[in-house]
Amino acid sequence: MFKYIIKRLLQAIPLLIGVSIIAFSIMHLAPGGPLSVYTLNPSITAQDIDKIKVILGLDQP
Repeated sequence: MFKYIIKRLLQAIPLLIGVSIIAFSIMHLAPGGPLSVYTLNPSITAQDIDKIKVILGLDQP
């Protein structure tokens, strides 16, 4: 029983690494940026979006 548990745990490590890589890739390749949600809201002005950029540090290179 102990060998079975160790075997399953060792199989889980590459699986978790693979799932992490796939999730990172999907998030990285998704269109838009962190502010794209705000641009869809008509009540938020361009000045508000600029303030959010400064708060999030997106105005720095």
